[in-house]
Amino acid sequence: MERRIPMQTMKFPTQDASDAAMEILYLQEVARQATIGSEAIVKALRLGLNHDSRDPEVWASIQTSLFACICVVRLIYSSDRILWQPTNGDRHHARAVSTNRSDRIKDLLDMGDDSPLLQVAEVRNAFEHFDERLDQRIDSGAECVSDWYISDGTVMMTPQNGHQTAVGLRIFYPEGGLLLFDDQRVDPYSVDLQLMYLQKKTAEKIREIEQRVKGSGRFSPGPIATLMSREVAEDRRREWLQKRKSAMIQIKELPVVRLPDS
Repeated sequence: MERRIPMQTMKFPTQDASDAAMEILYLQEVARQATIGSEAIVKALRLGLNHDSRDPEVWASIQTSLFACICVVRLIYSSDRILWQPTNGDRHHARAVSTNRSDRIKDLLDMGDDSPLLQVAEVRNAFEHFDERLDQRIDSGAECVSDWYISDGTVMMTPQNGHQTAVGLRIFYPEGGLLLFDDQRVDPYSVDLQLMYLQKKTAEKIREIEQRVKGSGRFSPGPIATLMSREVAEDRRREWLQKRKSAMIQIKELPVVRLPDS
């Protein structure tokens, strides 16, 4: 299948037109991630109400929504954590570029500092650094964990005082609209509504800003590289499918091992 390489210019005859084109680029990404996040939340809630408490599809949707939300947050809210290196090596310049961009997008979308999206960071970080959280609990003397389950409204929390022999980690309560990692929590209902607002607001702003994009855009295409021949790509795909089929057979033949639940 032939697929075209998309190109979107950000350079126009006037600075205002160029600024508008860049604003549209960032707003398009906000809209894209907001859509991904919202749809993943709805899927997680729907599956959580009807599926087994350890269904990986539920948690796959939860993790997708967390990642998308963090992408939105980083586009709208400035951060001191800057990973890219300016050509002149000035980290202060990089931070200023990031701050100016986020302040502008935040202003365009009328976002305040009380957005429910800001709840997501701590829970998402806990999911990402699960290994460290579990290491910490085990090292502190935990003898059992309550983790990766859908709640009916009751949960086992890690004791905040005293010896932590039993610890609670990843918990999802779809009816009440709560996702928890230990004592950190996020409200999927509020987050979803915020993401829906952003989908609507970005569409409105893009239509408005498009009026400022005037003149002929500058396109400077780079060199085109071929990743591999179609024959090699098809061979790789065929080999993967064969190996995956074999692996699935082996997995299905494994005995089901379950640790005793209390």
